[in-house]
Amino acid sequence: MYLTIDEVRKLAQTECEYPRIKDAFLFSCLTGLRRSDVLRLTWGDIHRQGDFTRIIFRQKKTEGQEYLDITPQAAELMGEPKDLKEHIFEDIHSPSCTNKAIQEWVYEAGIHKKISFHFA
Repeated sequence: MYLTIDEVRKLAQTECEYPRIKDAFLFSCLTGLRRSDVLRLTWGDIHRQGDFTRIIFRQKKTEGQEYLDITPQAAELMGEPKDLKEHIFEDIHSPSCTNKAIQEWVYEAGIHKKISFHFA
């Protein structure tokens, strides 16, 4: 199962009961980062220079250091910078709760697929 680019656009235009879940999911779609890595990101991992944004982080699964340049759209989904130790995507709870919210949002967008965070 996967989402097409048009389906991701449709999701971006559809309201979600949990805006930070929506932001984290779309961020994952745009960056290719796993749920675990998205949730571990802190503001200290973000390096900005003008309109250019790079994430420097350690992957949870491999423990390897990664450098990821992200699009302005992905950077916008993070919101306004806060304390360097604060997580970017807060209020994202257990995988089962998150996936239930995502499935309801997907259905609300008129997409009839069983989608979880993993498919981002």
